[in-house]
Amino acid sequence: YKTGMMLSGIGQVAGLISSVLFGFIFDKATYSTHLIINNSCIIAGYISLIFLEPSNKLCILSFCLISIGYYGLMTVGYVIVNRSVGHQARGSVMGVNSFMGAVGIVFLTKVGGV
Repeated sequence: YKTGMMLSGIGQVAGLISSVLFGFIFDKATYSTHLIINNSCIIAGYISLIFLEPSNKLCILSFCLISIGYYGLMTVGYVIVNRSVGHQARGSVMGVNSFMGAVGIVFLTKVGGV
């Protein structure tokens, strides 16, 4: 449990730091490029976990890759929604997006606990 919490925390910090970098990169690359990069990070992280023992220090790198990919995908999603919705509806759309994400987290946590 302690190892899992540590890995999760380190991964979340890496994701937060990377989301700032993704914000700067958005101006220079296309959406498809970002989606490819982020999905590649997620895939590499999950595949590497197959071959690692939980006590292996390389698990930290795997969790960082997964978190970086997910935070990048969230950032891409927000940017795409922000650019494709009219100025007056942005707040509503972002609020619904965040609300549905929170509902999904609560629901999946309950299902996973069962």
